[in-house]
Amino acid sequence: MTDGTAGVDDAASVADTRVTFGGVLRAVWVFVRHRPTVVVPFLLAGVVTALVDVMRVAGPVPTTGQTAAQYGPLRIVFHAVPAPVSAVGTSPGAWLGLELSWLAVTGGLELLTAGCGVVAAVWVLRRVGDALGHGDATVSTWPAAGRLFGYQLAVSGLLAGGSVLVGGGLGLFGLPVVLLVLYVAARTFLVPARVVAGDGVLASVEWSWARTHGHARTLAGVAVALGVAANLLVSLPALLAPSLAAAGEAGSVLATTVVGTAHAVGVGLVAARLDDSGGE
Repeated sequence: MTDGTAGVDDAASVADTRVTFGGVLRAVWVFVRHRPTVVVPFLLAGVVTALVDVMRVAGPVPTTGQTAAQYGPLRIVFHAVPAPVSAVGTSPGAWLGLELSWLAVTGGLELLTAGCGVVAAVWVLRRVGDALGHGDATVSTWPAAGRLFGYQLAVSGLLAGGSVLVGGGLGLFGLPVVLLVLYVAARTFLVPARVVAGDGVLASVEWSWARTHGHARTLAGVAVALGVAANLLVSLPALLAPSLAAAGEAGSVLATTVVGTAHAVGVGLVAARLDDSGGE
């Protein structure tokens, strides 16, 4: 199967008439196997993320580990837009006490990694769209990337605020909140594909919400699988080689390359499938 025709045939493996969990994962694997260069954007984003991790650990701003060693194997890392996976983070409390200069530096590093992820996502989604005959050469890349970046920042801000509330003692109400977030994540799973195709953010949300009707459980399962995989892969080098000095950085590169690519390809394939079928 040639590189030029593989995607058209592979799209059929997403599902026969309805999107399925196994069908999505299988289609992603087949697409990437026929186009291995599609992993390059998130590989590069992973390298940038690893370098940023080194800078953050070496700096004066307190950081926290973001791996299974700190949070357990079932921690779910969710991203509304395919994004880098970092091995370190900054706790919400640490932000409050930062001097203005270090606040700017830390915020700038966060924006750098997020921006690299958005650029990688746009490239991969355009590659998937072109392969499946859904690409539009008239759509400018950078305005679409800007809209997607804004959407990523907005959702990340909402999730950060929600995590503070959940961590602040919602108790039994925590589980319904998590389930609600997961449901919304499933219904907005396809937003990045439509933004890259040239739609505005609100129009993309509306389109995704309509097309994912009846597929929420499947796409929620895919989102959970990606989140668990991100947590496990970013932790894997440290688990296999605890004495490795750069285990955290290696985990960032590994998780970003695998999960970021799979997320972006999955969004592109499912969006194309449901666009062709009208959501059926």
